Amino acid sequence: MRRSARYTDPRVREGVLRVVREAIGNHRRFAALCERRGADVQELLRPGHERMVRNTRDWVVGDLDAMHPGLRELAVTYCWRTALWDVSVKLADAIDAGLSAESALTVWTEFDGLRDDTARKAFVERLAESPRES
Repeated sequence: MRRSARYTDPRVREGVLRVVREAIGNHRRFAALCERRGADVQELLRPGHERMVRNTRDWVVGDLDAMHPGLRELAVTYCWRTALWDVSVKLADAIDAGLSAESALTVWTEFDGLRDDTARKAFVERLAESPRES
């Protein structure tokens, strides 16, 4: 399965990654607030837990047809089944560390053009070591 066409624009990909990271942070803060108020955090998290476990297992074993269609589309686009997850997080961190929107677009485009895991890892390492824009 190939990446969803609607997520191929590097600006869209960067935006989705930022939204996901923000959503996770918001949920973490909400859970911490609920816990401080005496709520059972496990009860708060339980409703989506089983669905996520089931979808994750389907992803791991390659049963993409069994996954929720929206999650499958995101997983195929963003969650590579290789060791590139850590590389993509480092890339997003390097971009968040001070690149302009125009530079971020150029970086994502160049990264996406690399089809070799080794080249992608080297690209991100070089980016992380390069001086930031002012």
